[in-house]
Amino acid sequence: RIAAHPDGVTHVVFHRDGSQLLTASYDNTARVHGLKSGKTLKELRGATSHVNMAIYTHDHSKIITASSDRTCRLWAVETGECLQVLEGHTDEIFSCAFNYTGETIITGSKDNTCRIWKDNTFANPGGVQPLEDAEPHATPRGSLETAPADYALQPGFRAANVDMSDSDVEGDDQ
Repeated sequence: RIAAHPDGVTHVVFHRDGSQLLTASYDNTARVHGLKSGKTLKELRGATSHVNMAIYTHDHSKIITASSDRTCRLWAVETGECLQVLEGHTDEIFSCAFNYTGETIITGSKDNTCRIWKDNTFANPGGVQPLEDAEPHATPRGSLETAPADYALQPGFRAANVDMSDSDVEGDDQ
């Protein structure tokens, strides 16, 4: 048994080598626990509301947390340092995922959108440079914002909105 958090645990995931457990909680933190010792190895603080999900990159060098404070945070596993705060959703973020290389993140929110965040720090280290938001639609429809011409020159994770409304699903008329 691991005493993971003083409040409800919202998400759990194993480290790939099985030695650690990553948890997210209503106590506004995510934590890395040693499975043998049962002790908290890292506490990831910064969210101002519930942390709904926490996951590792495939190489387990970074963690992303999704929070009800409308942000995601990117963390260095080794140090527990917050590397970036990803902002742009207008409501709680419930889910997040990395692609296999760890260079792209997708977040899912109660605002009925998914955002795609592309990491360009490998080309030009620096901070977060989110894409400009698209004009809001009067009625939901599928969309993906395209990147500006200087996209590859901007450092950090950048975002694009994806609206996942049912009305635009191909073959929805069946």
